[in-house]
Amino acid sequence: MEQPTIDFKGGQVEFNDLPYLFTGTSIDSFYLKEDILLIKYGNKSLDVGFYGDKQLRIAIIENMDWENKIYVKKIPRSSIKKGVVFHEINNAIDYLLNNKDS
Repeated sequence: MEQPTIDFKGGQVEFNDLPYLFTGTSIDSFYLKEDILLIKYGNKSLDVGFYGDKQLRIAIIENMDWENKIYVKKIPRSSIKKGVVFHEINNAIDYLLNNKDS
């Protein structure tokens, strides 16, 4: 079975604790935190972390405007599986790169 991967597609990885989130088939509760992954693409950033309601949030931020995200995907804790998370991060990266002028 092929392991899920993330294609950063030229993004600059600023911070990455994502590999530590998953321990086997479950998640490591120590890593249920805000700062899990941050990738920069020019004036846009892709941010992954747990916020408030303890859902995993994948967000795209433009010009450091954290209050007005241009993309948000939330994954409930009960649905967090490595393959699902990596798939959704890849989808967000594709969205970011295909909507450069948003």
